[in-house]
Amino acid sequence: MTKGEKKDERMRAEEKYKALVETAADGIFTLDLLGRFTFVNPAAERISGYSKEELVGKHFRELVPAKYIPACLNAFQKALRGEPTPPIEIEMITKKGERVPLELLGRPVTRGRRIVEIIGIGRDITERKRAEEEIRQRSEELAALYDVSLDVATQLDLDTLLKTILPRAIELLRANAGGLYLYHPERQELELIVQQGLSKDYTGTRLALGEGACGKVAQTGEPLVVTDYINWEGKSPHFADEPIFNVLAVPIKQGDTLLGALYVDDSDVERRFDEGDTRLATLFAAQAAIAIENARLYQEEQQQRQEAEALRQAAQALSATLDLQEVFESILSELQQVVPYDSASVQLLRGDRLEIIGGHGFPNLDELLGISFPLNGDNPNRQVIASRAPFIVEDAPAVYSGFRQEPHAPAGIRAWLGVPLLFGDRLIGMIALDRRVPGFYTEEHARLALAFAAQAATAIENARLYEEAQKRLAETTVLHKVAEVINATLELKEVFQRVVEELSNTFNYRLVDIYLLEKDGLRLQANAGYDDKTTIELIPLERGVIGRVARTGQPAFIRDVSQDPDYIPAYPEIKSEICVPIMRGETFLGTLNVECDEKRPLTDDDLQLLSTLSSHIGVAIENARLYEEERRSSAQRHTIAEVGRRAAAILETDTLLSQAVDLIAQNFGYYRVHIFQIDPDSEYAVYKAGTGKAGLAIAEEGLRLKVGEEGIIGWVARHGQPLLVNDVGQEPRYYPHPALPDTRSELAVPIHLGRRIIGVLDVQGTELDAFDESDLDTLQTLAHQLAVAIENARLYEETKRLSITDGLTGLYNLRYFYQALEKEIQRSERYHRSLSLIMLDIDDFKAYNDRYGHLAGDDLLKELAQLMSKITRRTDTLARYGGEEFAIILPETETEGAGFLAERLLEEVREHRFSMQDGQTIGQITISLGVATYPHHADSAKALVGAADKALLRAKQAGKNRLFTYGEGLTELKPR
Repeated sequence: MTKGEKKDERMRAEEKYKALVETAADGIFTLDLLGRFTFVNPAAERISGYSKEELVGKHFRELVPAKYIPACLNAFQKALRGEPTPPIEIEMITKKGERVPLELLGRPVTRGRRIVEIIGIGRDITERKRAEEEIRQRSEELAALYDVSLDVATQLDLDTLLKTILPRAIELLRANAGGLYLYHPERQELELIVQQGLSKDYTGTRLALGEGACGKVAQTGEPLVVTDYINWEGKSPHFADEPIFNVLAVPIKQGDTLLGALYVDDSDVERRFDEGDTRLATLFAAQAAIAIENARLYQEEQQQRQEAEALRQAAQALSATLDLQEVFESILSELQQVVPYDSASVQLLRGDRLEIIGGHGFPNLDELLGISFPLNGDNPNRQVIASRAPFIVEDAPAVYSGFRQEPHAPAGIRAWLGVPLLFGDRLIGMIALDRRVPGFYTEEHARLALAFAAQAATAIENARLYEEAQKRLAETTVLHKVAEVINATLELKEVFQRVVEELSNTFNYRLVDIYLLEKDGLRLQANAGYDDKTTIELIPLERGVIGRVARTGQPAFIRDVSQDPDYIPAYPEIKSEICVPIMRGETFLGTLNVECDEKRPLTDDDLQLLSTLSSHIGVAIENARLYEEERRSSAQRHTIAEVGRRAAAILETDTLLSQAVDLIAQNFGYYRVHIFQIDPDSEYAVYKAGTGKAGLAIAEEGLRLKVGEEGIIGWVARHGQPLLVNDVGQEPRYYPHPALPDTRSELAVPIHLGRRIIGVLDVQGTELDAFDESDLDTLQTLAHQLAVAIENARLYEETKRLSITDGLTGLYNLRYFYQALEKEIQRSERYHRSLSLIMLDIDDFKAYNDRYGHLAGDDLLKELAQLMSKITRRTDTLARYGGEEFAIILPETETEGAGFLAERLLEEVREHRFSMQDGQTIGQITISLGVATYPHHADSAKALVGAADKALLRAKQAGKNRLFTYGEGLTELKPR
């Protein structure tokens, strides 16, 4: 190649080099040996902001920050020495004062072996640095995210995890406030669980999907950045008062499942959350979702284990007893370990109603026990029973008015959960759980409660079966005992008392009573559980539940006595009553009645038991009735025979009547028995004998009732017909007597002797309707026996009287006189009392006979005997001593007293005018008297008669018509 060609080639190369330099993207420059720019290409101008003219001549130090000058000088010096220099990274200060990151590479330019300048290339590495910064920041974020994820992932307790997630998110995203929501799919709501940096507590706040930033991201599933939240149209009114400015919200999702939402807030108005923040928040939310799900799974597993253990323990506790009431208590106690509640109740089906039979946590539990709910009523219970599935009410008072009323209002129930009690396919009741905060119960609670209820139903049925078996055994035992009592005794009072006591003790009945039908109503026979104030002896047929059963003959089962208008209250705690009739065939006999309080409600089983037992009682009554009829019949025959036997042996009327009334009373159990005899001369019924102290008092009183005018006895004595009065209070003919205040019934029968009524047999009772036709038949038979006995005694006494009395005067004869005198002497000697004797004789009686005849003399003797009988005392013994001579025995009488009586006889006879049978008046007669006293004048009966006779003789000798007493020494006579 020629020189010209070489020159052209060189020129073309330079032109090409210059074109490359001018079009290069990197800044190309040259520096002189002092470090001043000698050339810059357009790229260098663009990067620095200076023009070529402005740069040429400037020292490179003017464009380099001080911290990079040492590195630049070091590279410059190496280039000058011809040493290889690696690229260095610096920052250049542009004309505008901005800093641009550059990568510098310098090489020396030589001419020959001499370095004439330094050529350098400056590459703008802004983008690379930005990428590096992004990579660094990303790395830091990932590291921070990793650290946070480790912190979050290690938490398995959900509550602790949720409280950890939010602070870590705020820290990670360099924010100063935030909140964490969980999603409730059943309500399609978000609930604020954890918050930080807010002015007040908003936990529990709920957002609908689409409401607020978190509601929006939960709805869309995409992150959201709001740079001016205060003025954002989608903000939630719940946070209207909060100074929230910049918000970054992201959904928390596990796959396609929404778990919640997270937001952070920075109050710095200059801060803007960018894509990196969004990306980081999204990654963190994903990690949080995994952690939440893991914690939930762990919590569910732990909860399932706890639930399984709680259910196992509950099952063990429930199976530990077969006592039904203890089972109810155990159910409510163990339920609290499975599902929380403030109050709870166990309710069993009773026909078409649910009845509360156990409860816990209620302030008025006693008031609630026994309350029942209609299955068609306005209550949530019916939903549980109808669906046979759990039923949740978030706010019970808002839906059902019953929760706002008594007796349910005091519990303050808000959230309500009901689960059925199912034993196999059979529904037996339900369990109700209550909380005082609304919306508490969830489907999970319902699931647990249902599992528990299955075990509770089994426990209830087992206890119920056991209780029924025990009850059947108790029923059988009671029936057996009652049968034993019935077979062992025919005394109804004992049978009834044993029955009520067995029922009360065995079946825990609060009140038990037996009433039998009588004419005036139902009369109490036996009871248990009552006191004297609450015992009702007689219930009219038109009154009370018992009276209703008596009228209808049908059982009465009253579950709530407060709703029955016929109920007669005994005690305020009584809740239920069963009354069953006691029948014998079609005949109503009485009632068996039981009453119970709320703690022991009566059931249909009780009704069946009592109905069975009433049949046994009916048999017992019939047996006792038959026995009583036979006993009474036998007693009647025995008494009648005994009266007849004794009557034949007793020949004294007073003794006969006295023993007869006692015998009748003893054999027939009459309250009082009396016998009256009719005095035909006076037309009075005279009381002769009666039982008890009252009988003695009436006898001493000498009661006499006018025949036909006074009393039931007077009526019977007049009409000769028996009269049965079973309520003397309603009988106008009844004659009350103060000695017989308790008389309520009276039966009187006449005592006939042929067609003549000689007396009345009277019996009285202390109860109404005490007598019946069998009593009437018995008394009439006894009255006939008595009539015969009385007549026999009368005939005997008449014969006896004739044997000891004077036939003419009716006075005692001489034989009886000496017997009587001997007895009185002995009595006087035993009791150290005096005894006087009067002997008297009619003066000139022979002349009287001679003048008027012996018949007139006989009349005189009889009239004189009557006169003396009136003057002497009842205790004195008046006898005809012989002819016209008489003797008078004066018991317990001194001489002076005998003298007074003798003087009175003397005067009365002297003044008396005697008459004959034709009515002709006879003139007066006189008598002479002699008095002697034992033991003053004699020491024996014979001596006493002699002493009195001597005194009489002395009176005759002294001129008659006078009285003498025997003097001392038995010889001296002293005229009075």
